[in-house]
Amino acid sequence: MKTLLLLCSWVILCNALPFEQRGFWDFSMDDGLTMMKDEANEDGSGFTPSPPFAGPTVLAPPMPPFDLCPFGCQCHLRVVQCSDLGLTSVPKNIPKDTTLLDLQNNKILEIKKDDFKGLNSLYMGGNPLENGGIEAGAFDGLKLNYLRISEAKLSGIPKGLPSSLNELHLDHNKIQAIEMGDLSQYPSLYRLGLGYNNIRAVENGSLASMPILRELHLDNNKLSKVPPGLPDMKFLQVVYLHSNNITQVGVNDFCPVGFGVKRAYYNGISLFNNPVPYWEVQPATFRCVTDRLAIQFGNYRK
Repeated sequence: MKTLLLLCSWVILCNALPFEQRGFWDFSMDDGLTMMKDEANEDGSGFTPSPPFAGPTVLAPPMPPFDLCPFGCQCHLRVVQCSDLGLTSVPKNIPKDTTLLDLQNNKILEIKKDDFKGLNSLYMGGNPLENGGIEAGAFDGLKLNYLRISEAKLSGIPKGLPSSLNELHLDHNKIQAIEMGDLSQYPSLYRLGLGYNNIRAVENGSLASMPILRELHLDNNKLSKVPPGLPDMKFLQVVYLHSNNITQVGVNDFCPVGFGVKRAYYNGISLFNNPVPYWEVQPATFRCVTDRLAIQFGNYRK
C-alpha cells in the first residue's frame, strides 16, 4: 500500500462536527447577502422601507474561528485525506488538530521547511520524493510518533526527522545501506521498517542507538549476512530477514553470550527465501527464542 503516515501518540476525538463544504454557493447563503434579492421594491424605486420598531436588537455572539479543510481534500474527525489529487506540493491551511494527514499517490517532489508547521502528525506516500527534496528543517518542531515514507525515491535514511518518533517506516525505496549515525537521533524507536529496499550492508554499531527497538524489518533487501549488533539489543523481539541473500547463520548472530543480557526473548525470526542451508544451523543459535514455531526458515527458491 502506498502510504506515508504520521500519527501522534495520543489521539483525542472531540464531539464537534468538522466543517463540510457542500458547494461553492454555500457561502452565499449568509443572511447578510439575502438582502440583495430585495434590491428593488414593488414600485421599482429601489427603496426598501424600514420595518416597524420592535424593541432593541439583540446581536448573536460571533462564531468561533475554525480551520477550513484544504481544497479538494476530505476532512473528518481530525483525519485529512488528500490522496490521488495530483498535488505537486503540500496543501496549505491544514487544520492544526489533524492527527492523520494522507498525501499518498500525488506528485509531491519536495517538502519545504514550513509545510507541516504546527502539526502533531502526518501521513504521506507514493510520491516521487528524493532525499534532496526534503528541505533542511522541514520537520523542526514536530513531535511525531509515526512516520512513513514509502514507494518514493529515497536513496538513504533521511536526516533531521523528528527525534520523538516511535515508528519509522521507509519501505519500498532505494536505500542501499544503513550507516553509522543514520539512526542515532531516534532513541525512542520501537519499530523500524526498511523492507523492500536495496540494502546490502548494515554498518557495525549503527543499530546500537535504538535501545528499546522491538521490531526490525529488513526483508526483501540484498543482505548477504545477518546484520551485526542484534545480540546487544535487549528488547528486540521480531526480526524480518526473509527474501535476502543470506548464506549462513552463526551461533551468536541473534542471542547474546551469557545470561541476563537480553530482557525480552524473540517471538518471531523470519529467514525463509534465503540461500542458507538451514539444516546446518546449530540449535543453540536460537537459545533466546520463546518457541521453535517462532523461527521461519522455509525453502529457498531462486
